[in-house]
Amino acid sequence: MLSMPAELGSLARSLGTATLCLDTEFVRRTTYYPILALLQLARGEEIWLIDTPAVTQWQDLLDAFDQATMVMHSASEDLEVFRTNLNWHPARLFDTQIAAAFVGLGSALSYAALVEQLLGVVLGKSETQSDWLARPLSPAQMDYARDDVRYLDALYRELSDRLASQGKTAWMQAYMEQQLRSAAEVLNPDLAYLKIKGAVGLSQRQLSLVAELAAWRERRARELDKPRNWLVRDGEILKIARHRPTGRSELDRVVGMAPESIRRYSGEILALVAAHQPAGTIPQPPAALAGQDKDMVKQLQDRVEQLATQHRMASRLIANRSELEQLVRHRRQQGEAPALLTDWRAPTFGKPLSEMIDAAS
Repeated sequence: MLSMPAELGSLARSLGTATLCLDTEFVRRTTYYPILALLQLARGEEIWLIDTPAVTQWQDLLDAFDQATMVMHSASEDLEVFRTNLNWHPARLFDTQIAAAFVGLGSALSYAALVEQLLGVVLGKSETQSDWLARPLSPAQMDYARDDVRYLDALYRELSDRLASQGKTAWMQAYMEQQLRSAAEVLNPDLAYLKIKGAVGLSQRQLSLVAELAAWRERRARELDKPRNWLVRDGEILKIARHRPTGRSELDRVVGMAPESIRRYSGEILALVAAHQPAGTIPQPPAALAGQDKDMVKQLQDRVEQLATQHRMASRLIANRSELEQLVRHRRQQGEAPALLTDWRAPTFGKPLSEMIDAAS
């Protein structure tokens, strides 16, 4: 495995501007941030394993990566790993899982399933639960890690050809650009409450407290590098906002917090509750659609499935339920235009779906 600056510098100078295949192994069991444990890199038939915990100087390699199109499979978690561990994201990305969804091979195929389907190679699964931070890595781990990038170039070439033959190359490129922009975004702690399910219908006073608790939890989880739920769970935040506990006994009896969470964080939580004063109006999470609007979303979902079949692609690439709900609200003059009406999907998918809503009004 490579880790020394001289080794990585020499590798970086040799890479050129070719298409590069990339994968990671990371650990995220007891931390907020994923820990990058291994980086797998391939160019054609050449494969390198980079011992990431031992690397002290990344810049030469990252500069080389910036000159290439990076080929990955199901890259969303890997992109987060790159952002949090290396402060880097690819300049150009080709995700083979997304490409497979665009050409009608499956909605979310695993790497192993795609390799078998397109290349006829059956990959082993024995090391999927390995401890990738252990050193030295076993021969079986290293073989498994190499296989994770060994076939990416062949998949890239085959899927690129299929995208081109189906006239979907531009759609794929636009989707990849969206994915890279999304991966670069960091959750604003002040908006973390919008991710808590069950907050619809709370009073402004309750919702304001939910927002403060969610923001506190987000900042403290990052500071401590601990999973959010190790501090306080979503359901517990909602109970705290409704009941406004004044002592540790209520956090146990009414809220049902774990004893360890009470021991570590009750002081901060109770102080926040005691000091809470609503400031201004907190934007409410969108209420669930009902009646005709709810029925319309179901009809839109059916239409999305029809469009997906017509265009031989996965329906999830066209629109998910949340996007369809946003589209209905927008056509009812209740919200801003969704991306479905402004991005690559607008002419082929956004327009007919909008017309369907307007025709039923």
